[in-house]
Amino acid sequence: MHKKQWNTTKAFRFKRFARKSYSVFNSLHKAVTIGVLSGCALFSAHAAAVEPTERIYI
Repeated sequence: MHKKQWNTTKAFRFKRFARKSYSVFNSLHKAVTIGVLSGCALFSAHAAAVEPTERIYI
């Protein structure tokens, strides 16, 4: 029988958002979370819409 493989990767976490050149390259093709956000960004974000793990089905 064929078994489904679950590949889960954890999200890369920035403690603070930095406008450094390496920040962009570290976040390409990855799930990224930012630990500290402004109050305006937190007010408009919905926790239900965020999924901390990314699943890839093969």
